[in-house]
Amino acid sequence: MAYYYSPFRKKYSKRKTAGCVFCDQVAMTIESVPNAKGKPVENDSYRWVVNMFPKFEGHTLAIPKRHITSIGSESPR
Repeated sequence: MAYYYSPFRKKYSKRKTAGCVFCDQVAMTIESVPNAKGKPVENDSYRWVVNMFPKFEGHTLAIPKRHITSIGSESPR
């Protein structure tokens, strides 16, 4: 298995947050991928965001708008 290391991730791994970082609406708005009109790319269930510490160049995430604690608990609404 390949092991990837980037020194800048050391700062990220020590970062402490209160609660779920994906539930922070301000952070999610800042990190959202904008459309041509500058509005976040999203639908009723998901928001498309840029990964602040990507493993690969161009890595983005589709983040559910509803807090999900496990993949099995995800539902259409």
